[in-house]
Amino acid sequence: MTMTYRAGDIDVVWTSGYGFPAAKGGPMHQADMVGAAAILEGLVRYGDRFGDEHGFWTPSPLLARLAKSRGRFADL
Repeated sequence: MTMTYRAGDIDVVWTSGYGFPAAKGGPMHQADMVGAAAILEGLVRYGDRFGDEHGFWTPSPLLARLAKSRGRFADL
């Protein structure tokens, strides 16, 4: 069985089950509104400031690709 996952699926879980404000659309929607480049910049900045010994602040290849192409999670 093949499962297809979308950014909107994550938003539904967070707004319906974890208390993320539904009016904000969910964390993936918010990420698309802020932009992958801004999120990438923030992760790099936090990694520089606090260290990244365990890779907590290391951006994912997907985020880096979206930032470079100005892509959106919703379009995946």
